[in-house]
Amino acid sequence: MDMIYQEHLDVFNRVLEAIQRHFAHWQDAQICQAELTALGNQYREMILNDRPDRHSFSLQMMALFGRLNNGHTRFYDPMFEQTPPLGFGLTRISEQWVVKESLLADLQVGDVVFALDGKSVDAWFRELEPYAVGSPQSRSVQFGDWNSIFPPLLRLFLPQRPAISFFDGQGSHRTLDVDRGRLAEGSRPASVKSCWLTPEIAYLGIPSFFTPTFEEDALACIQQYRSAVGVVIDLRGNAGGTTPRRLTQALMDRPCRWWTYVHAAHPDRVSGSWTMPAADAYPGRLVLLVDRHTWSAAEDFAMPFKDNGRAIVVGETTGGSTGQPHFDSFSNGMRFSIGAMRVWFPDGSDFEGLGITPDVSVTVQREDLATGRDPVLETTLQLLKQAEQPFR
Repeated sequence: MDMIYQEHLDVFNRVLEAIQRHFAHWQDAQICQAELTALGNQYREMILNDRPDRHSFSLQMMALFGRLNNGHTRFYDPMFEQTPPLGFGLTRISEQWVVKESLLADLQVGDVVFALDGKSVDAWFRELEPYAVGSPQSRSVQFGDWNSIFPPLLRLFLPQRPAISFFDGQGSHRTLDVDRGRLAEGSRPASVKSCWLTPEIAYLGIPSFFTPTFEEDALACIQQYRSAVGVVIDLRGNAGGTTPRRLTQALMDRPCRWWTYVHAAHPDRVSGSWTMPAADAYPGRLVLLVDRHTWSAAEDFAMPFKDNGRAIVVGETTGGSTGQPHFDSFSNGMRFSIGAMRVWFPDGSDFEGLGITPDVSVTVQREDLATGRDPVLETTLQLLKQAEQPFR
C-alpha cells in the first residue's frame, strides 16, 4: 500500500477508536454507536479503493465529525490554512448574510451578501453545513465568520477569484470581483480591554480564555475597579479556552454550583457541587454580555452567574457546547478532539446544542453593524442606571 493511503488509514483507525472510547454525546449524534463498525468498514474501503488525496480525505473526516453533531468534536488539518483568506466575514441576521468584518474597501460592514460566485449564500450554507459541527447557530458561525475557532468553511471551497454579489448601504445591487491571493489575513485584537463607561460603571472585554494571560489581566482589572457600582463583563466573541475559575471566584459574592455532567469514562450523572463565595469577592452589580460566538470555557464562566442570579446576562443565546474534550494529533499536523463530557444546567435542564439564554435578549441588526452602534451595551447601561439596588 502507498505510504499516503496507509497514513490515511492509520489516522482513521485512531479516530474511530477515540470516538468509541471517549465520545459522550450519542443522544445528539446523527449516527448511533452501533453503526460505528459498519461505518468504519465503509471508510476503510473508501480509503483503499478511492485513494483520496489529503484534501479530500480531510474533508471526508470533517463530514464524519459533523455527523457526531457536537461542538467540541472536530477534525482539523493545518493544510487548510494554506487556502487564501476571504477578506470578509458574514453573520446571519433576519434571514440575511450581513458583512460583519471586511478587508475589502468596496465591501463595507453592514452590506448584505446574497451570492458568491453565482450561487446564493443560502445554497452555499446548505451544501457546506455537513462539514460544520454543533448547534445550528454554531454551524452558521463556522460557515461565515473568519474568526471561528477553525478556518471558516467558505474559504475552503470558493475559487481564487470569486465574484461577490451584494446590496450596499444604499440598497444598490453590486458585484465585486476579488483576488484572494492578494489579501492578507485579518484578525481581531487578542487582549483584554477595560475602561470606565461612566464614573460609576466599568467595562471589561475578554476576547478569549485560550491562554492564562486573559484571566490574569481580567483579575488585575477587577482589582482596579473594586470601587465601581457596576461592572460589565463582555464575553461576546469569546470562544473559550481554559475555564477561568479564579475570575469566577473574584466576582461571585454568593454560593454557586457547577454543571451536572457525565463523562464517557464515568457515565453516571454527577450533580454539580456547590462552592462558597470568597470573602473579598467584588460586591457590586454585574452584567455579562454574550452572543452566539460565546462558547465553551466562556459558557463555563457565564453559567453559574446565570444560575444563581449574581449577574444579569444580556445579548444573544450562547453557542451551546462545553466539556473536557479528548485531544489527539498526528505527525502530519492533523488533529482532532472528541467531546468526552456532556453537561446539563445544575437543575438538570438541557444545555448542549441549546446554549445559555440571556435574561435580556438584544439582537444586533444590520443597521447597527453599518453605523457602529452597540445596542447590547446601550441596553446594559440603561439597566445599570435604572437599578437602585444590586441585581436580584
